[in-house]
Amino acid sequence: MDHTTNAVAPPDAETVQVSDVFWERAQRGGLLQGSARPVRVVEILVLAQVPTGNGSEAFIDADDIAAVAAATLADPAAHAGAAYSLTGPEALTVAEAAALISEATGQAVTHLDVDREEWIAGLVAHGIPAVYGAVLRPLTETVASGNGSRPNGVAEQITGRPGRTFRDFARKNAAAWRTPAS
Repeated sequence: MDHTTNAVAPPDAETVQVSDVFWERAQRGGLLQGSARPVRVVEILVLAQVPTGNGSEAFIDADDIAAVAAATLADPAAHAGAAYSLTGPEALTVAEAAALISEATGQAVTHLDVDREEWIAGLVAHGIPAVYGAVLRPLTETVASGNGSRPNGVAEQITGRPGRTFRDFARKNAAAWRTPAS
């Protein structure tokens, strides 16, 4: 499985640590959370800065990936030699995802489509390896060009249950995104 990362650039080093704002990707479907904790897209941000334009991505929940893994391990003969491209149940733009986070947290979150080269330079300046910055260029270009992953129903076919929507994910993890009261 191809694991890459899509990051949201912080407005400055004092605002948020870059390591807290990653989105992992599994195949081409954007993963909703990194490892054992939710994606911290807007830790203390009210702006999701990423050069994706109006392109969309079928973000997938890690629990859905785990359910597929469990199903394949429970019946290895049925999945022998299979390769699955997993996507979430809906394709969303970053602006739509930000709106759903806003709805869940009660705080305004806005997507700002930024210049790709400046965004990558900012990530590198904040410690992202330059070779990784080069990987982010085609990933964000793919989404921005309208060629991001599309829902394909594979996870649902394997698990027998619908995948988690971004709205449900945002509601479940709203506390992780809320800014502390001033």
